[in-house]
Formats: sequence, C-alpha cells, structure tokens
Amino acid sequence: MLTRIAGLQNTLASNLNVPGFSEAPVLPVDPLGEDGLTQVLTGPLALRVGQSRVSFRGDAEAGAALTLVDKWDRGMSRGGFRMAVSGLVRFPTGNREQTDRPLDIGTGDGQTDVQIDLVTDLGAGAFGARLAGTYVRQLPSTIVTRVAPPSQPFVGPDRLTLVRRDPGDIMAIDVRPFYRLARTLALQVGVQHWTRKSDQVSYASTSDSLSGVDAAVLAEGTAANATLLSAGITFSNPGRLRSGGAGLPVDASWSYERVLRSGKGRVPDTHRVRAQFRMYFGLW
Repeated sequence: MLTRIAGLQNTLASNLNVPGFSEAPVLPVDPLGEDGLTQVLTGPLALRVGQSRVSFRGDAEAGAALTLVDKWDRGMSRGGFRMAVSGLVRFPTGNREQTDRPLDIGTGDGQTDVQIDLVTDLGAGAFGARLAGTYVRQLPSTIVTRVAPPSQPFVGPDRLTLVRRDPGDIMAIDVRPFYRLARTLALQVGVQHWTRKSDQVSYASTSDSLSGVDAAVLAEGTAANATLLSAGITFSNPGRLRSGGAGLPVDASWSYERVLRSGKGRVPDTHRVRAQFRMYFGLW
C-alpha cells in the first residue's frame, strides 16, 4: 500500500505537475483482532452484513428410480433383498452468495449436477441394513466472484471478475443398519463417507484476468473428505405400487447428522437435522 501511495505522489509531482501530499497514512502495527473485526462488521462504516432474514428457493431437483430386484417383505415374512438405481439432475435455480455481502451464504452453487445412486436393502426379520453408493458429476459453469484464497475472506471489489469453475466430482458410500418397530416403521443409524476431488478454476477469458492473481487460488482446500454419523427414524410404505398393496407410496424420514471426522480440505463442522418426504408414482 505504501508503495502504491509513493507511486501516486510521484505521478502527481512528475507527470501531472500537481502539488501533491507528502505524508503517508498511519497503518496498524498489529493484525486485525476480534474487537477490530466486530467494529468493521457493526460500526458506522460497517460492511453490509445485514440482519434481516432473506428467503429464496434453492436448487431444484428432478429424478427417477428403477427397481432392479424386489424380493422384500414377501408374504408374511419380513426382510429379504432388493436393489434399485436412481438418477437425478440438480438445476442451478438457487442464488449464489452476494458478492457485496461477505457473510452471505446463498441458496445454491450456480452449476448443474448429475447424480447416480445404487441402493441395496438386506434384512431378516426386524433387522436389516441399507447400503448405498453415490456418484455426483458437477458440471462446469461461469460465475462472478472475488478471486482470493480462503485465507483472505475479505478482499476489495478490484478482485471481482468472471471465472470458469469446474467443481470436483463427489463419491459417497453409505451404510445404514435399522431395526423395524413395525412393518413400515424403523429406527436407523448410519455412517457415510464421502470424498470430493479438487475444483478446476480459470478465468473466463483473457480480458477477465487479474494481473498477478492466479484464479486457481479459488480451488485451495476444495479436495476434501469426511465421515458423517446419523441417527433417526424412517417410514416406508410401497402402497399400491406393490401387488395387493394399498395407500399412497411414500418414504419419509427424520434424522440428526454430524461430522464424525474429516480429512484434507475444508469441511464444515456440520450439525444438521434432516427431514425428507417422497411420493412415488409408477410409470408402467
């Protein structure tokens, strides 16, 4: 900063013949601490952090499932074996975080995802387990963002530009043992391990490039993995989709999830309550 000010003084005096200024600004000796950050966020010249609650739609999904094998709960016996494959497309209908609000979270990532799941249920009597494998292909997109590494969360608008981002693909393995209280109601615990590859980031065009700043700094820490632990309750009724069945085919669940451990990369210390409700319709 002092070098830039000295250059401005020289330009004023030498090239423009304008009487300039001779004193340099007084810069802080120590880094910004917690009290200083609070003043930046809440003081008279505070950054736009906002206190009002803003609601907006997230990323919409559309998908389909195909049952490959179904030998589950045949006759009066519980358990058996079944397997299904499903696919979905996640559309970028949500909003990315606002570039002028440093603490904004946003409701979407700004790119389209294609996800494939293979799910298998094994059981005997009241005990069973659901095994699932997931692959998510995150398609590239062009976004407006401030180019800076994670160690610099607050940078000026001079870093705002267009970049081409190809998020890393995600793979996950999920094991969920359960105990059935009734034919359609079960208590469930689960362990999921997921891994994500590193993002690939570049400037959208030569004109969008920032001098001396590599766009790849946005990919720092994006390669990550974590193990999640969950517990909850599930309700599953195939209804009239099964021969002799009645009622609306639905799956519903409520669970609590948290990160048990994480490896490399930046992983949020998640504590999450998840509620899901699905209705199914036969196509043929």
